[in-house]
Amino acid sequence: MRGKRIIFLSYTEASRIVVEMEVECYKDYLELRKHIQGLPSNPKKFYKQEFLGWNHFTGGRKKYLTVSEAREAVVRLGIKSWSQYYLRYKEDPKLPGNPQKFYLGTFNGFYDFSGRAQKKLYSTIAAASSAVVRLGIKSSHDYRMRFRQDPALPATPRLMYADEWIDWSFFLKVDTRRKFGKVGRSGKLNKFDNESKAEKGEEEEGYKTCAEFVSEIRKLGITSLAEFNARKKENPKFKWSPKRLYGDEWVGWAAIFDRPYSKQCVTWQEAKKVALPYRATSKSMYEERCLDDRLPIFPKMKYKNFPGWVEFLLPERYVCLEDVRCAVKILGITNSEKYREVRKERPLLPSHPERMFSDEWVDWYELCDIPRPYSYDELCEVVRLSGCARIKDYQKLRLNDPRIPASPEEVYPQWRNWHALLDKEEPYTLAYIRGCGVGWIPSLKLFLKKQRAGQIKEMCVCRFIRHFIEAYQLGSSPAEFLTRKVTDIRPFRELIKNQSSGQAGRNLLSAVNAYLNEILTKELTIEDDETGELVRVDGANNPFSTLEYTVSDQQGWNESTKPALAFQYVDAMKKWIVPENAKDFSDLTGVHQFDADYFEVEESLIDRYDPDCVFRIQGNKTLLWFPVHWMHAYTLVSIPARGRQIAYNDSGEADEYIADIEADKIVFAKNMNLLAQSKRKLAFVQYSDDGFWGMHFTSNKTSYMSEGYDVPWIPEKLIYWMIKLRKWQEKYNPIKRPMPWSECKRTNLNEEQLKRKGSNCFLFRSFNEEEPGAYQAKLAERLAAALYLTQPKNLTLATLEEGGNKTSLSSYKSKYTPHSMRVSLITAYVMEFGLPIEIIMKLAGHASIVMSIYYVKIGAAFLRRRMGEGEKLALKGQAYAAQEMLEQNRLDELTHELVANSEQALQVLRAGNIGSTLVRDYGLCPYAAARCDDGGPVIKPNQMWQAVPAGYLGMQNCVRCRHFITGPMFLGGLVSLWNEISLRITFLSEHYFDFEKEIGFCLNQIKEQDELEYDLERSGGIFDSKDRNRAELEVRKLQSEKESVAKKMDMYLCDLQMLTKQINECKALALQSSKTNSKVQLIVQDNNEIVVEFAQTSFFQQLNEVCVNASIFQSASADYATPRRSQMIDRMALINKIRPTMCTLSEKEQLIVGNQMIKFLLQRLKTWERVDQLVDGKVLLAELSEDERISKEEMSEIMTCQIPQLLDLKEVWNDAR
Repeated sequence: MRGKRIIFLSYTEASRIVVEMEVECYKDYLELRKHIQGLPSNPKKFYKQEFLGWNHFTGGRKKYLTVSEAREAVVRLGIKSWSQYYLRYKEDPKLPGNPQKFYLGTFNGFYDFSGRAQKKLYSTIAAASSAVVRLGIKSSHDYRMRFRQDPALPATPRLMYADEWIDWSFFLKVDTRRKFGKVGRSGKLNKFDNESKAEKGEEEEGYKTCAEFVSEIRKLGITSLAEFNARKKENPKFKWSPKRLYGDEWVGWAAIFDRPYSKQCVTWQEAKKVALPYRATSKSMYEERCLDDRLPIFPKMKYKNFPGWVEFLLPERYVCLEDVRCAVKILGITNSEKYREVRKERPLLPSHPERMFSDEWVDWYELCDIPRPYSYDELCEVVRLSGCARIKDYQKLRLNDPRIPASPEEVYPQWRNWHALLDKEEPYTLAYIRGCGVGWIPSLKLFLKKQRAGQIKEMCVCRFIRHFIEAYQLGSSPAEFLTRKVTDIRPFRELIKNQSSGQAGRNLLSAVNAYLNEILTKELTIEDDETGELVRVDGANNPFSTLEYTVSDQQGWNESTKPALAFQYVDAMKKWIVPENAKDFSDLTGVHQFDADYFEVEESLIDRYDPDCVFRIQGNKTLLWFPVHWMHAYTLVSIPARGRQIAYNDSGEADEYIADIEADKIVFAKNMNLLAQSKRKLAFVQYSDDGFWGMHFTSNKTSYMSEGYDVPWIPEKLIYWMIKLRKWQEKYNPIKRPMPWSECKRTNLNEEQLKRKGSNCFLFRSFNEEEPGAYQAKLAERLAAALYLTQPKNLTLATLEEGGNKTSLSSYKSKYTPHSMRVSLITAYVMEFGLPIEIIMKLAGHASIVMSIYYVKIGAAFLRRRMGEGEKLALKGQAYAAQEMLEQNRLDELTHELVANSEQALQVLRAGNIGSTLVRDYGLCPYAAARCDDGGPVIKPNQMWQAVPAGYLGMQNCVRCRHFITGPMFLGGLVSLWNEISLRITFLSEHYFDFEKEIGFCLNQIKEQDELEYDLERSGGIFDSKDRNRAELEVRKLQSEKESVAKKMDMYLCDLQMLTKQINECKALALQSSKTNSKVQLIVQDNNEIVVEFAQTSFFQQLNEVCVNASIFQSASADYATPRRSQMIDRMALINKIRPTMCTLSEKEQLIVGNQMIKFLLQRLKTWERVDQLVDGKVLLAELSEDERISKEEMSEIMTCQIPQLLDLKEVWNDAR
């Protein structure tokens, strides 16, 4: 038949399999042939010219061809023993793992292999005995201690001279009774008992003659060997083996017991009958218990048709419960269920042992000899005391306590759910509604079908039912509740206040009102048949309809709080998942190591010739590698889209035209799939009419409710791998139709929304499913693993849990979530690639530009205006000009020169409420700082405004307030504030990294303690964990403090983000105003062009910028900058042997003198680079060039001069006018 024909693999395919299975020698290869078909028995003969040698065939892992070459490598490494070899042989990749097999026939033992000359020992026992006599050795113990004094003496003469050996007295030439070691039933010394009692020199003796031994046996009435072994402890002289003790005098046990000699059993059936009364349940127990002379020591070797130990030891009849107990142990039965399964194959077992042997019966735990589980209450107590928070914790606890059942839901009739066992709050879902709340379920299901964000609303209403309706027995249905005469709503008000956040409280109130109002409308409202008037049932009302909930101190963030990851690390992850030179899924070797990505399949599904088919063979199982989850992660780190958006994208299997790969080129071709439909165009990878590749998302914004959108851009490499993924899905995970969204089970959409979505062929569908699976945890684990395996050695971006398995994805953890990847990519596209915000908006699928900026985190680069001090004073004067125009009610001349965070603020300013307008260096407040409590973002469901988020300016954080107004005339104050905040972030960064260093030091201490514990455990010592516990406590404390600093840094970074936006808008408006001859213009250089730039500077220069601004702008503060700058100036003075004086001045005096000092240094040294070198001590005053020369006297004079008066800014402004 054709099916029996063997199709051999090609040389390339066979070699690839051999390399993957790490075959080194021909014997391993023959073993591999048993499991993989298509491998020839003689590859050299079969492949002929293709076969270039065994090394080439096994992947080029060249090993030393001869044992002499390997010996040289072993000697070079200094390996002296087998244990050292197994630990270190990989240090030389040419050394084989099993040299005995690799050099079969030429390997002469490890002595020779390690390069040590084999000792020449005495060839005869007579020569060795003479040497022992010369050394004066008198006992076996003495011999072991001293035999090395003569290199020719063997360590074990009994084995070396086995043919001539008699006993130690003969060998040592001493007159002493022979002593014997522990003897087995064979009459030979146990080879594992190297330190027998004889060799320890013990002098206890047996009976001198065999006759005396027989006399004592018969005197005691011992009639069998079993009885002798049971009673030999009664007489110390019985402990020696009489067979060896009496040698030729020994007559055999049959004669000793005065009964006929019994021959060994001829067949295994005879042996079984003799062995059954001993009730041995294993091979080792047989060897220990079955001491009858008729039984062979090794029945498996004696009887060629030996049926195996189970059949040999299993009872043939069950006359008592002990017979059943013996069978249970032999068959490995651990519970009643398994007993019934086994009995189907072994019907001789009693069907109901509890009835058959009721007098002896206790229970199944006693019969199967398994630990009795805790009672349910005891188990709950154990679980809670152990601090189990997850099912995973429970499973770990079970490993150390056999009384904890693996499946408690099958053991306990009181079982409710895992939440109850782990003492966790049950989820707020319909499945967990009980009691009087059950009657609410039908109407709630109908309500949720039409709601957006159904899961959130379900959670809110179920919370209301559990903690209000059920807790106070307020009705078995919504109608009964809504028609109550009186309802005390105070408990519900408390429930709202006790929510985790103000937003959660508002969601709860909103969801409950929406649900109850719908019940009122649909169930408790009647239409008059005659008039059509809608009439509510008497007494029906919603008691919460007038309830309001406001939170005055709720803060919202205008920027993402997710940590942004530097693009270099995102790029490293991307290149690790898909290496630069990868062409097929088989090239993605880094991601093949994780067990969670393999699924068991039929072997017929495997295509060994397909480079995209990656698989494993484990015993009888064939496991196929599933690429979807890693391709999902790869897409996430390639484009700034949400994980949910990516998961529900279309593969294009039903499109009319589709992206494909032809001759290594990406083309747009006719789709030959049977699912293809005319004019359908929904694939993730799209080709535009303009000849550009792009993307189509089936969903938009933060959910998948919309119809989606197109982006006219996609990374070229991503196109290639999305085509590869689609082809893999078509071949190994095919579908028969585009799946309707209405059948999707894992979405958060109601029925109407699902119907509007239509149907899609989901590219990232789960294995053997049509719909994408739960992706969030899978993405997080894979991103953490990728980060861990690519992070720099000195930087912790992800961690592997202690003792965790590297092939288990759940062992990896990272604070950088899938959402962080989105933040990181948006940041990179804005800050590193300079893409316009409009493109980012389209690429990220946002509704507005503001939302895109919301995600961008800008670092604390130094922002400064390249202008002189006089120009800054003129800028300050522009703010006074704006204030004068306001006070003179000349608003028409001013408002078109202003920008605001909201149009409403400008409208209020135009209304002419001059008395309510506050003017500051950086802008205006039209409400006299009285509306900070609603200056934050809007809460969309209720259209309520939050308070302005706190920041560097405190609760009156104008720059992030929607009422704030600014303009080009305030640009100087804005830049000054930016630099001030930037400096504060610099200080916080130092603090943050100090915590990082301390944490690193503590982690090293913990590592050292772990190593110490390991060493002590191996040596039998006792480890004191006090120091490690203290270090772990310190780490947790430091982590907490570090997070506090990080939160403050994030708050300031959000301020910088908004300031940057406002500065850019002012710059654009100033340029526009200069072209139209505006009445309010900036004093600028370079043909009136505004130049505001980011520049990386020294820390001293940043300090000075803040100090100079503080002497100009009244709103600026140099509280943090002045002391640090003064310290650096004093340090410079000390280095140059000048008396430091800054420390003797007040902070205000330090500010003025410091500004004078730096101004002088810049005039003389010309550049900041030279000033920094002088301040840092890299250049001394004496080392300056002639045109830079500064004498010590000049420096001292500046530092000790009279403090000038502060500049009167109003006078400066009047002069400028």
